[in-house]
Amino acid sequence: MDSPSAGYTFEYLIETLSDTPHKKFFNVPKLGGTKYDILPYSIRVLLEAAVRNCDGFLMKKEDVMNILDWKTKQSNVEVPFFPARVVLQDFTGIPAMVDFAAMREAVKSLGGDPKKVHPACPTDLTVDHSLQMDFSKCAIQNAPNPGGGDLQKAGKLSPLKVQPKKFPCRGQTTCRGSCDSGELSRSSGTFSSQIENTPILCPFHLQPVPEPETVLKNQEVEFGRNRERLQFFKWSSGAFKNVAVIPPGTGMAHQVNLEYLSRVVFEEKDLFFPDSVVGTDSHITMVNGLGILGWGVGGIETEAVMLGLPVTLTLPEVVGCELTGSSNAFVTSIDIVLGITKVSTNINCSMLFTEHLYLSRAAAPQEPRFEFMPPSLVLTLLPCSLTPREFNSYGARRGNDAVMTRGTFANIKLFNKFIGKPAPKTIHFPSGQTLDVFEAAELYQKEGIPLIILAGKKYGSGNSRDWAAKGPYLLGVKAVLAESYEKIHKDHLVGIGIAPLEFLPGENADSLGLSGRELFSLSFPEELSPGITLNMKTSTGKEFSVIASFENDVEITLYKHGGLLNFVARRFS
Repeated sequence: MDSPSAGYTFEYLIETLSDTPHKKFFNVPKLGGTKYDILPYSIRVLLEAAVRNCDGFLMKKEDVMNILDWKTKQSNVEVPFFPARVVLQDFTGIPAMVDFAAMREAVKSLGGDPKKVHPACPTDLTVDHSLQMDFSKCAIQNAPNPGGGDLQKAGKLSPLKVQPKKFPCRGQTTCRGSCDSGELSRSSGTFSSQIENTPILCPFHLQPVPEPETVLKNQEVEFGRNRERLQFFKWSSGAFKNVAVIPPGTGMAHQVNLEYLSRVVFEEKDLFFPDSVVGTDSHITMVNGLGILGWGVGGIETEAVMLGLPVTLTLPEVVGCELTGSSNAFVTSIDIVLGITKVSTNINCSMLFTEHLYLSRAAAPQEPRFEFMPPSLVLTLLPCSLTPREFNSYGARRGNDAVMTRGTFANIKLFNKFIGKPAPKTIHFPSGQTLDVFEAAELYQKEGIPLIILAGKKYGSGNSRDWAAKGPYLLGVKAVLAESYEKIHKDHLVGIGIAPLEFLPGENADSLGLSGRELFSLSFPEELSPGITLNMKTSTGKEFSVIASFENDVEITLYKHGGLLNFVARRFS
């Protein structure tokens, strides 16, 4: 998809560089005069992007004026923002690239040209989240094969300068050494045969592996374990324009790599503009240390940017942080950063822009990388001829809809009010059976019954990902009715085609006497508008009002098309 055309409304602000006449830029200060002079640097970047991408639909002149009038409009209005580029990590890159491939098929079926489907902005994809430590500086030289038959033997190791001293294993039942007691225990088969595919290791017979070779051997195992994923990433880098895949072995999206990928100033069609970025890695915010505006977003929002659509954000307040004086000799830079973070937390800077003056480095908190695989996923992978050792991590299967759909609402700690206890189960009301959520959803879809979720406050809070919206959609959920939403998750619901509905202030499912066993009926008018009030009817005869929680006309357009991917596919066709 082509990138947004520059400056439909503000072309008169385009000027040429004095020393290079064929190079251009938007002279944004001419737009605002004194209003521009008082804008913080981060807001100036937002304003330049708004001016450059103003087309009257995705970016309106009103949005530009709201940013320019930041002093009075901060925290009161939402504005679109077009980042210059996107950074993905492999766990979120897999579903994004799968969606692009699926979109090509959809465009082809609609009679369009699938080769036109490309990311609208430069996209960097780092592939290093699946590395697992099968070898360390002291490990057996032949780790268990991860399965599949694709793993080749490692090259010959360099000779060790110091030979490890062998000790008797004292009758360990899992010994892999050459001692008699170990052989006797293994021959009986009373222990290891009880657990399928369990590696037989003995801490007294571990063989040291030279440090440089541990990295190579771990990468070798990784390539065998993730062969299918890596082949798909390689195909994506050649099939789609604007996609650069950084292969395993170069590190994740950390400070050094973020600096390497940054451009600071973009040049596109002889037009210069500031670098900015959104990404799906928690470390993306570290790029702000280079003066590049960037932050983390969800998977569906990232795909929207890759498809030429903006992300929306509340016009933020900006807090300045100026460091003066000098630090004590016993104070490290980490101490300073932690002190600033503590102050920022105390004054609630979570939804604000913070500009650090004279602070050269900052660190970002690290979030958990892996999630436990629900038991139901095992049933999905076994028929696919995968051995248990090939199951890999949950994140590595995020491109497989069969796995991810079964993992939706599969947390064993999930409390379902229908059954009154924590369990990933629900009741299929037509039959009265208590089933897994996935099994019940399958029956509802066969019966042609769409589903609705009743929720409380801040629905979607937490480490919300794209599959938190995609999963319910594939289970047949058409609407969510909640007291309030976490913003990113609500945007994801709209992006996937699920209607976000809200109770009226002061109302909820309990106050209205809703049990969730009712049949709900709701009709959307042809002319939808943001925040419109709709009438909800139930099979018990109860009626009440709900709010259609759409923020703007763009969200309404996406919802009417059945989500972001359908909207863009129709534009291509």
